[in-house]
Amino acid sequence: MVVYLAWCVARGLVGANRLRGQDGGPLEVVHRDLVAESVLVGFGGDVKISDLGWAATRRRVTGGSRIAPLRRGTTLLPPEEVQGDEVAQRADVFALGALAIELIAGRPPGSGASRGDLLQRVTDEDAPP
Repeated sequence: MVVYLAWCVARGLVGANRLRGQDGGPLEVVHRDLVAESVLVGFGGDVKISDLGWAATRRRVTGGSRIAPLRRGTTLLPPEEVQGDEVAQRADVFALGALAIELIAGRPPGSGASRGDLLQRVTDEDAPP
């Protein structure tokens, strides 16, 4: 079931990433807040991604890139966001991996750690096997 859910979510993320603007140029949408609560599963097995409140686009506009600021609510952030670097689609891949761990383990990675400790571990340590 975890593999099926992860595959469906990955397809949804790819679909969002392939969206194009009115001019035909890629929008490069990044969800930026993919957590268990933002994945909806219907009775028939349909899987939908919701909660795009933190979604951003890497589309270049006059004045720079439209990337939202560091999120405050979510505990697990990808290393590049913690370090203040540009957030790209790989951030959603990181979140998908964390979501798969949560589905398998029954709790999010880093449960019980303080936000500061967890953010430091994300940037400084290799992932456990």
